[in-house]
Amino acid sequence: SDVISQYFVSTWRNMEAMATAIQDLFELTNRVGRLSGLASRVNSLMKGLQERPPVLENEIKAAHDSDTPPVFKTGENLEFENVCVYRPDGTLLIKDLNLEVVRGSRVLITGGNGCGKSSLFRVIRKLWPLVSGCITMPSARDIYFLTQVNFVPLGTLRDLVTYPL
Repeated sequence: SDVISQYFVSTWRNMEAMATAIQDLFELTNRVGRLSGLASRVNSLMKGLQERPPVLENEIKAAHDSDTPPVFKTGENLEFENVCVYRPDGTLLIKDLNLEVVRGSRVLITGGNGCGKSSLFRVIRKLWPLVSGCITMPSARDIYFLTQVNFVPLGTLRDLVTYPL
């Protein structure tokens, strides 16, 4: 009877070890599947970036060949002279913008969805190409832009300063 109980305990431990190993194997299979999905998405992104045609190539070439090629200048005020803003798909959003924002003034830009408000800032910050016109602006450390979304966190100033304590 003592031999049988030792055999039973030994067998029980072996079965527990096998069950744990099988559970670990299933978890590993799940992780490999997720990694495979991520790798597939990264591969699709890389192929898309390689196959992507140049953005606004024809419009930029035409503007550079004209008498007034697009140019960024550094100056005291933020000025737009005959600036056209295009979406990357070639859709014209803003045509021949002429505007001067004097240093120290505040400007609120409003308009409907898709009219080019955010796109104008993408061109100013050189995230999108300047296709035509001239943008004169102070150096990057002398000009500030606020986002559309308010990023003021909740809580007291003490809570914010002492976070994550």
